[in-house]
Amino acid sequence: MKYTKKITAKHAFTLIELSIVLLIVGILITGVVTYSRLVKQMKLATIKQITNSSPVAGIKGLSLWLETTLDNSITGTVNPINPDENEKIISWNDINPQTSNRVIVSQATDSLRPTFITTGTLNELPGVKFDGTQYLSSIKANAGNIPLTAGDDSFTLIAVFQTNVNGGVNQTIIDQNTTNTSQPPGTRASILLTLFGTYGFCGEAADYWTCQAYYTKTPYISAITVNDSGLTKVYTNSTSTTCSSTINSTTLNISDVGFFVGVTGTNTRDKMNGIIHEIIIYDRVLNTEELNDVMRYLSKKFAVKLN
Repeated sequence: MKYTKKITAKHAFTLIELSIVLLIVGILITGVVTYSRLVKQMKLATIKQITNSSPVAGIKGLSLWLETTLDNSITGTVNPINPDENEKIISWNDINPQTSNRVIVSQATDSLRPTFITTGTLNELPGVKFDGTQYLSSIKANAGNIPLTAGDDSFTLIAVFQTNVNGGVNQTIIDQNTTNTSQPPGTRASILLTLFGTYGFCGEAADYWTCQAYYTKTPYISAITVNDSGLTKVYTNSTSTTCSSTINSTTLNISDVGFFVGVTGTNTRDKMNGIIHEIIIYDRVLNTEELNDVMRYLSKKFAVKLN
């Protein structure tokens, strides 16, 4: 009886076949990345159109408008016009078309510069990230412009933000004051997240920050209005007043020495740990229709539902 030995061949990729597979995989990955980048670019183009056609610039009394999506809104350390992900920021530039004396908040010290990010942000749009040590400022004595004039006691402060810390420390979103560590009563106009887990208006002994709670990783479109009689209203993700109170209007006497984003004055107090997307200030109290228009624009832009 004759036996025949059967040999089973084990097939393997040749170098040419392996090169072809790797090339195909590379093309597919490049295509996915390119498509993803294209989608982001198209989305950003739409957002820019929403920003340019928003009602913000057409409302009387606009004193400051800081946003992150338009070219030249942010000046990066490497790419001045369009910063890359995690690039440090030299300045955040006012785009207010109602004045030529625009406010530019900046930081000369590299270690204190916040960063430009698009990951973990609202609606995947660019944001300015602060890590609890960084801040931006404009100082009048250094030829910087300030949003509100000295003694202006009637205004609207609006900010879009989210924080990484809930309670335990104070955090400043925006602050106009005398720049000193010890502020004279009534000289501040600030949106402050308090160490008690609430936020609101801080006027330095003319305050109202007890009514509205805030939470980490939560998007906020916040508006605060203060009028000459001290009536202070807080709007949180809403076109209706969340809460209101009357502060001491005789104490309130806003200073125009400095304006800050992410910190209280030129010191280490109350630094922000989170992301700020947009800041809008008017030198008067907006009426209901005007405020609704601005809040709805921000809601559409950042995909944050209003109550």
